[in-house]
Amino acid sequence: MGNRRALRGARAAAAAVMAVLMTSSACMTAFASSPEFARTAEEWASLADNRLEYGEIAGLIAEYNPTVQKNQYDYRKFRADYGDTKDDISGEYRRLADELLSDIDYPSEDDASYATQMMAALTSEMTAKQLQQQADNNLEDAEIIRTNYEMAEKALVQTAQNNMISYHTGLLSVRSAEIAKQIAELQLSAARAQMNVGMNTQIGVLNAEQAVQNAEKNVISARSGADTTEQKLKIMLGWKADGKPEIGALPEPDLSRIDSMDPVRDLPAALEKNYTLRANRKRLENADNETDYNTLKTTIADNEAHIAASLSTAYQNVIAARNTYLYNQTNAALTAQTAAQTAQRFGIGAASALDSQTAQLGAEQAQIALTQSGYALFQAMEAYDWAVAGLAAASAG
Repeated sequence: MGNRRALRGARAAAAAVMAVLMTSSACMTAFASSPEFARTAEEWASLADNRLEYGEIAGLIAEYNPTVQKNQYDYRKFRADYGDTKDDISGEYRRLADELLSDIDYPSEDDASYATQMMAALTSEMTAKQLQQQADNNLEDAEIIRTNYEMAEKALVQTAQNNMISYHTGLLSVRSAEIAKQIAELQLSAARAQMNVGMNTQIGVLNAEQAVQNAEKNVISARSGADTTEQKLKIMLGWKADGKPEIGALPEPDLSRIDSMDPVRDLPAALEKNYTLRANRKRLENADNETDYNTLKTTIADNEAHIAASLSTAYQNVIAARNTYLYNQTNAALTAQTAAQTAQRFGIGAASALDSQTAQLGAEQAQIALTQSGYALFQAMEAYDWAVAGLAAASAG
């Protein structure tokens, strides 16, 4: 079955909810969050294989992310312990407070452990008062808690998507740094050759050597960055830290998506779906005193303003990313043309080998910049869609 992901599980056939996770030296079983019937056998098989596709990130987060799994457990336990409605929860706080107060055993002053027992009694009193205050101030219910956990899950999906984009961007950064090092090495060779014929100084050579050393440091830094991002991505999605998943390509940026984006037209949907705003509107429903009601009305108005601003900013980011991408398209084409012309000139002796090699490497760097700007554009478009889907920032924080 190959090197399968650990700390995640699913079934590749319809007979079980779990997958057998195997490496060359070990086999272990882990469970997915959802029951077997929640997905088709094909979907489970796709999630359970050792290949990561961008389109399956949401499913991987839902099934195998430890934070999501803990939140699901905590939500079920909260409902079992406290109930569903605001009154259920407040009532449970009061019951716990009454239970604490009734169990307090105040010691007599001549008791040998008076200080310890009195401290325990006072602590119980303080805890009971805190619970009573929670009951009086409570505006939460199970729906609000579920909304917050759902927001956390979607935010994790977006983060994982960003990490996958950053991973691919990082790989290109490694290659760009390697090219910069190659160019520095070519320039160092030229500097040494020039010094041999009296056309350069020792200082010029030393500067060229320093440029090579700096380029090497940049290569190491770029590789480290790519490795760190890969680790984050794998662990978020259920692989062990030493797992070796095959990471698939990113979707190509589709500029036609921008035509359907309109922050004014999309604002009602962004407001309706926004998780923070939904939770605060539910708290407003639960408010039973004027102070809470007025405070929440102000908070909600502030949320709505920030969501509108966030959506507008997300759209402007898309436009800026598109402009950068289009510029890099033109630049890559021109640089490739220059490289081809330089190669022709080198062929007839009108350009040096250094000029030709540098031009070819520069063309590759321009193509890398184009691809990276395509990734940035794709990420900006995804961010806009997430803002509409409920993740637009609803406060200044």
